[in-house]
Amino acid sequence: MRIAQLMQEVAKEKGLTLSQLEIFMLPPSAILATARNPEGPSEEAVLALLDRPFKEYVDWMLAEQFPGSCGATSGWLDDVTSRATDAKAGTLTEVSSGAFLSKVLSEMISNYGRWYCRCTLKVHSFFIECIERKACIYQSYFGHYSLSASVEDLVERNRLELIPLLEAAVHDDMQGMFAKLGVNEDWDALPEDEAQRKERKYRASWSIARNKPFSVIEKDVYEGRRALFKKQAPLHDKPTVEYRINTSPAPVDDIRRNIAASIATTQPAWKEMLGSKKTVRELLSGA
Repeated sequence: MRIAQLMQEVAKEKGLTLSQLEIFMLPPSAILATARNPEGPSEEAVLALLDRPFKEYVDWMLAEQFPGSCGATSGWLDDVTSRATDAKAGTLTEVSSGAFLSKVLSEMISNYGRWYCRCTLKVHSFFIECIERKACIYQSYFGHYSLSASVEDLVERNRLELIPLLEAAVHDDMQGMFAKLGVNEDWDALPEDEAQRKERKYRASWSIARNKPFSVIEKDVYEGRRALFKKQAPLHDKPTVEYRINTSPAPVDDIRRNIAASIATTQPAWKEMLGSKKTVRELLSGA
């Protein structure tokens, strides 16, 4: 069962909308932090709310479906999908984009179980869920899109069909790129022998590409996929990605309990903050 289904079940049990669950699963401090340096389409509205009570700011976020930060979202997803005994939970490893893509590709080719990956770039963080041959992305970006929107509009892709999107995301390193990119080829419609040939091509291409600068990788290795990269893409040997792959996640029932528990854990802090008469500006200043 996917995280999306578990979140929907818990929201229904708690009498919450997905947007409410998305906000109340995080501590109030994570939501308050989104008002610290507003930018983009939400900047004007946030600035107008700085001298209003925190509850009005939260009500505005719920009405506009503006979530917490992408990092807080991916961190929460990593937390609820990890076993209680997992000593590596929350720990990210910094590597080059080539090393990251090679590792993810290796798992996608060889591991048809259930596993998760948290990826953090310079300006965006997202969470990958792989179950059997399908993969999907959970993400938020304040002022642009919410985790609840990711859940409601979840797109499942063949695992290897996701690789071009990952390539483009880590090389472009732009928050909107990953969400907007699509793939033209319907992988599931390919004959089995053609799909197997493409799997071999992906494996071979990353064997060649590993540890080589982007500029020296042969064009025919990527064929049509090279068009997804920008000319200013960073070199493969630069440490630009932080990630964690969890190949031994918590059982599904435990993930459901973890989601519910995260709401219960933050409830006292939320009750206090929503009842406060302090303005957003005062809370940010620590007054």
